[in-house]
Amino acid sequence: MQKFYRKIGDTFMNAKKVEKTITIQDLLEAKDDSLISKLSYEDGVALAEELLQSVEMGNLPLEQSIVSYEKGMMLLKHLQSKLNEAEERLKLLSEKDGEIVVEEV
Repeated sequence: MQKFYRKIGDTFMNAKKVEKTITIQDLLEAKDDSLISKLSYEDGVALAEELLQSVEMGNLPLEQSIVSYEKGMMLLKHLQSKLNEAEERLKLLSEKDGEIVVEEV
């Protein structure tokens, strides 16, 4: 079990090394949230951090700031959904005869 948690920790620590599949510009120009729905959790976090940095710099026009906020909220919703899915999967883990088994939903 300790190896499992160590592996999870290593994965989390290396998450920032994952390259994003879309750029902020792609996100801002998208007409809907179809790009966001394709993002992995790690890619979404990296994109959210980059989006936040661009907004915090304060160099964006008002309209672009509003669009950035809207897209950021969509991204946040997607990330929360990914975390909820992961939590549900972890809840289904059980130990039977010393083996960890994933129960089907």
